[in-house]
Amino acid sequence: LLTSLRPHCIVDIGTHMGTGTRVMYDFAPKAEIHTFDLTPWDEFEKTFLYESDFVESGGRLTQHLENLTQPEKFVAFSDLLQRADFIMVDAPKDGVFEEKFYSLLSTLSMENKTRYMLLDDIRFTSELVNWRRIESPKIDLTSFGHFTGTGLVDISQGFKFLH
Repeated sequence: LLTSLRPHCIVDIGTHMGTGTRVMYDFAPKAEIHTFDLTPWDEFEKTFLYESDFVESGGRLTQHLENLTQPEKFVAFSDLLQRADFIMVDAPKDGVFEEKFYSLLSTLSMENKTRYMLLDDIRFTSELVNWRRIESPKIDLTSFGHFTGTGLVDISQGFKFLH
């Protein structure tokens, strides 16, 4: 996806050990990448990221320790989210975070441009309802992705989510 889409700005929600971020960093070499998590990437016993990824990237890779379901934090990063060409959501799958984030994301007036959101674990029980509530064009890519579900959503004309 990354080599085909060639995104300029990527948002990765749920950095954790940096597995997804590592792929984005390596396969979208010109993209600006912003990761979001509540725990710094280097506090995990195992990580796929290195200090040099942040330092030597010239600011291309940045981690934000913020919760995007808090309305004031969401508003603070709304310009970045609107600018993103690719958003990866691999958040806690607790049935709460994703619903709040999707609801907030659906309020943005996004410029009409090619933009996709990749969702991990759409077949988790906690995520089935949210997946079904997405009204934007979407496809279940589980056969190509992760066995717990991978969904691709076209948010080129904004994100539509049934509240």
